[in-house]
Amino acid sequence: MLLNVKHFRALALITMLGGCAAIDPPKTTVYNITTVPSGATIYKGPTPDNLTEYQTTPFNAVMTNNTSLRWSNSYFQARMEGYEDTEVFQQPMFPLGTPTSISFTLTPVTGTEEDLAPFRATNTIPAYKTFLEQYPRTPLRADVYELMIERAAVSGEPIKASLALAAEYPDMVPMLNEDIQLYLVGPEGLKVFQLADAIETGARSDDLVVAIQAADSGYRPFTLEEIDHLTSMGFSDDVITAMTDKTEAIARAIEAAKHSLVLANNTGRYMCPWTSDGVTAEWVDKAINANMGATAGSGLGAVAGSFLGSQLLDQVPGGSLLGGLVGGIAGSAAGEDVGRDSAIQASGGWDYIRATSDRSFNNLNDMAVYLSQEYGGHSNYQDVMNAAVAIYPELANHIR
Repeated sequence: MLLNVKHFRALALITMLGGCAAIDPPKTTVYNITTVPSGATIYKGPTPDNLTEYQTTPFNAVMTNNTSLRWSNSYFQARMEGYEDTEVFQQPMFPLGTPTSISFTLTPVTGTEEDLAPFRATNTIPAYKTFLEQYPRTPLRADVYELMIERAAVSGEPIKASLALAAEYPDMVPMLNEDIQLYLVGPEGLKVFQLADAIETGARSDDLVVAIQAADSGYRPFTLEEIDHLTSMGFSDDVITAMTDKTEAIARAIEAAKHSLVLANNTGRYMCPWTSDGVTAEWVDKAINANMGATAGSGLGAVAGSFLGSQLLDQVPGGSLLGGLVGGIAGSAAGEDVGRDSAIQASGGWDYIRATSDRSFNNLNDMAVYLSQEYGGHSNYQDVMNAAVAIYPELANHIR
């Protein structure tokens, strides 16, 4: 007869307290990381964008008595001087006792200073374009962009040459000077340089105003110096006003749409980890202080709950062994349930979570979008999201 999770918990608790039922012997797990060539630095973290230095290859560890290095759902990358960084690899969940090996093959860097030297000697935009075609993964791309921008600036038509480069290499745009970037602002077909061309060829201001008002995106808040520059290019006051009004209207619409995702109360299904005054909710602080988010945050992966439950069980006599038993027998579903319940309790329990929240969401997609847009730049964003994922494991599937 198969046991459901609740029956399994009861059995596990009886086993732990009674101390007389037979259980599996402690498991030993072997961990290996190798690279070709050896000597690479391995980076590890809970998400692809949050990796920290971990070990140097070759790496080998043998963990006994059900202890774990907690690799499941973690992300790994190999880096080495003179070689390209490898793709980030996520280690799937695996049970204790399973030998686990990760291997990377590194590719030597091409497009080095030595490779660039003959193209630099020619020192023309076409030469640098050829270099980028021959060495598309060069680590010197930004340097080559700078060289191309310098050549465009001293050409006979610097604005035209710079705009042509921006069209061919969109990632170059942030490197262009602010005067050139101004020409690229605006919706497609109505960018500043396109409006300037239309004005130069005799377009009527009234027609341009109508087109700007009908656009589905705006420009950017212009400085007084930029407005003066637009005026010197022949932009009428009506056109500049239409551009400014459109920008402000789009900004208001975006802000309204963003805030429509979150309920201004705690009646939704999912509680917001930040309160309306911009600070983390008390239940989040409790979770972070208890370090509950750390394990659930492996890849923002809720399925790591089995190891989270095991980590908590390490704190009671026999708990480490029981934690291994939970992961080995109950499987990922039981582990996730144990981890989630543990996270809820460490956050104060459901009643406390709801009572200390003044905003909520009706669905997890709204939650993920709003939190990313509103708080993605905050220094504690990762910790708070880890704590939220520990409570709502499915949230991880909606985070981009």
